[in-house]
Amino acid sequence: MRERQRAARRLSGWLSQRRAKPDLDHEERVDAQTLVWAQRHAHEQRLHDSAIEQLRHN
Repeated sequence: MRERQRAARRLSGWLSQRRAKPDLDHEERVDAQTLVWAQRHAHEQRLHDSAIEQLRHN
């Protein structure tokens, strides 16, 4: 779980840098797709981690 938290922090730093940089239209679309994927992936990881924790406590 700690490794996932570290990965999430690294990803959030990368995303904030990508948002701050002016991009061309094509690059903006790619960045937006990357951001959506990253947010969805992080949400899926949180759901997975929560499910594992529930299994461990039952």
